[in-house]
Amino acid sequence: MWVYNFIIQVTSFLFYILPMTVISVLYYLMGLKLKKDQHLEADKVTANIQRPSRKSVTKMLFVLVLVFAICWAPFHIDRLFFSFVEEW
Repeated sequence: MWVYNFIIQVTSFLFYILPMTVISVLYYLMGLKLKKDQHLEADKVTANIQRPSRKSVTKMLFVLVLVFAICWAPFHIDRLFFSFVEEW
């Protein structure tokens, strides 16, 4: 039984916590890059045209991370409860 519990814990880490961390960090860096590029725009007309699209991309990145977390959390929480809780 301990091997099964260990496998559940490792797979939860490999398939939820690790990907969640990686996409969060990478999307955060992408958002910072978009924000930095927005401030470096020299042409005001171009900046005004592109600003809403960059804001929507940043929102989309946040929503992707949030949806990933919400959709996969119940599955992994259930598995981890099964792994850690001895008596129900």
